[in-house]
Amino acid sequence: MLAQQLPLDAYEIEQGFLDKILKPYHSTSTDYLKSTHINLNTTHIKDTPILITGRFNIPQSCYIKDTGHFNAVEFLICFNQLAYTAFGYMINNRFFDNNPINGITPQCKKIMAGINIATYFDKQLSSMLILKTTTRFKRVINAKHFTGILSINSFSYKKNTVFISTSCIFKDDNKGYADGDVLLAYPLNFLG
Repeated sequence: MLAQQLPLDAYEIEQGFLDKILKPYHSTSTDYLKSTHINLNTTHIKDTPILITGRFNIPQSCYIKDTGHFNAVEFLICFNQLAYTAFGYMINNRFFDNNPINGITPQCKKIMAGINIATYFDKQLSSMLILKTTTRFKRVINAKHFTGILSINSFSYKKNTVFISTSCIFKDDNKGYADGDVLLAYPLNFLG
């Protein structure tokens, strides 16, 4: 679950960078993330996660007739778009090199700092693996206009793989709400 939001440094992610992250989605009309900003913990506050917030619009489902609401398939697509954007931004801006990060081991920090943006874009689709998801849909979300918040909670390393624990909330202006937890893996052999 997402931790209580504490003071963080916020950065708007430029539209050109977001467009490059979402390039794989353009051809399928699943580029649902419309704008985003990232909040990075640079204040040494214990247990404060890295947060990325995005505004979404799903004009039409990519796989089924319009259900009239946000569903589990769209949850994962939107999660992916937030996660790709967050990691792309942090790698592009060398965040892992210069900032204190709670919940990351020195080994994971060094590995993440060693990834450059060219490699990240080249391996974007093949290197981020979803290992486990838990989703909870509490109130129907209007898919036409909603917000997502991704929390990057912790990093660990085992067997040549970086594991990243995340949480995500999606909500709309009418109290629609869904949340979940996603465990990601970055196998280092994919990053080359």
